[in-house]
Amino acid sequence: MFKFPYTKAISSLLIATALVACTPPEEKKVQYFNNGKALYEKGDFIKSRIEFSNALQIDPKYSEALYMRGLVELRRNNIRNAYSDLSNATKIDPHNLPAQIELIKLLLMTKNLDNAKDIIAGLDNNFSTNNDFLLIKARYLFQSDDLEGSEKLLLSLLEKDFKNDEVYVLLSYSLLKQKKIQEAEDVLLKALNTYPSSVSIKTSLVNVYDIQGKNEETQKLLNELIASDPENLTHKLAYSKFLFKTGKNEEAVQSLKKSYLERPNDIAFLSNVVQLLNATNNANESEELLKTGLEKNKDNFEIRHMLSMLLSSKG
Repeated sequence: MFKFPYTKAISSLLIATALVACTPPEEKKVQYFNNGKALYEKGDFIKSRIEFSNALQIDPKYSEALYMRGLVELRRNNIRNAYSDLSNATKIDPHNLPAQIELIKLLLMTKNLDNAKDIIAGLDNNFSTNNDFLLIKARYLFQSDDLEGSEKLLLSLLEKDFKNDEVYVLLSYSLLKQKKIQEAEDVLLKALNTYPSSVSIKTSLVNVYDIQGKNEETQKLLNELIASDPENLTHKLAYSKFLFKTGKNEEAVQSLKKSYLERPNDIAFLSNVVQLLNATNNANESEELLKTGLEKNKDNFEIRHMLSMLLSSKG
């Protein structure tokens, strides 16, 4: 008898579909959640958001899924959606500390200190010994100009040997704000022994060296940062700013041109380069680079607008 060649495959598919359809809702939402976390860790934020949303369709009060979707929205720079998800996650489960911390960070980022203060006050009783909570509280106190309170918490975390480079960075900021520049440098150099690969510590140390006019140390550390992460445009912009500041105008201009031409379709980076060139009286070089950008990105409105604004300012 003739047998249809795809019968076995179709049967397997039908069985698999039936199994999924018969999976209890509680198991399905966990499957969606776990899939979302795996995708998030791979950096696939669009697909991970879909999985977390699927989990939330089954259980709209799934605090962990709201928290993770909030993180996705943060990574995609959707601040309003991130706030909504993180806020809902903490309302459903006030003991979801990671969600509470991310919500406080978001409030501090948007300078909403009053709401951050209220949340911290509500968490103090239950999490007063939790290191992650104490760190975000120290950040709040720093932004509220309570430098003494912030420093006290940060030093207590160091005494407890809390492993987080942000403690040192925040402490250095506090010391700088009090004009204790040498102390800030000492803190960061000590931190560098513990966290030799920390970008945030090195970046903060660049700032401290720059304030003191330690040009040799500044240049060396900036070169280290660029070498360790050649794709990081922030370091390259910082290096060019340093070159301008130390009077190496031509070298700075060439560095900016080279960095842009390595990624000619990055309009946001081009905008930053143009702003820096204009701010350092290099409008002609800025015009030349914008025209190059138009050649590489035909009819791009943003580049045309930047060029038009530049030409009108030059008269």
